[in-house]
Amino acid sequence: TQYMGGEYYCQHGDDECKGNSWEQCTLAHFPKTDAIGFYICMEDSGDSMLTNVKECAKEYNIDYDVISKCFNGPERAQLQAKNKDLTPADHKYVPWVVINGKVSPSNGQNIKKEVCDAYTGTKPASCTSIEDKGFISPFSFAIVDDPKEQPIVPCYKEENKIVVE
Repeated sequence: TQYMGGEYYCQHGDDECKGNSWEQCTLAHFPKTDAIGFYICMEDSGDSMLTNVKECAKEYNIDYDVISKCFNGPERAQLQAKNKDLTPADHKYVPWVVINGKVSPSNGQNIKKEVCDAYTGTKPASCTSIEDKGFISPFSFAIVDDPKEQPIVPCYKEENKIVVE
């Protein structure tokens, strides 16, 4: 996101900025472990993201009225500003995968290994296996916006459900 002339601009246009805002509102109002399903549903919707907001919210038990109030109110601009400030100045494209302040050398292609190698706590069960269980995307790890917060641990799809370890 770039801020110019009092407006926010996203790499892929206004719809991307709106989709980001729906996701930011959800992450701001719900525990990350609950919001991740909504976030992934939105990302999986691609160009239909904005028409699937209510459907994704319902599917993952996110209160649409709460995120709609955020999206349609002043909090939306506050969250955009916060996330713009969190975006590194050298950010050139998406996904821009950063782990512990360093850009992913594989640009997220080896996200599981890189996150597991960097993880300093007790490693999640998924880190003990070399097998890649089909991680959804680098977005699974991109929702930690405060270094003091506990990160979302790796997640993956398994038989049409999302597993968070």
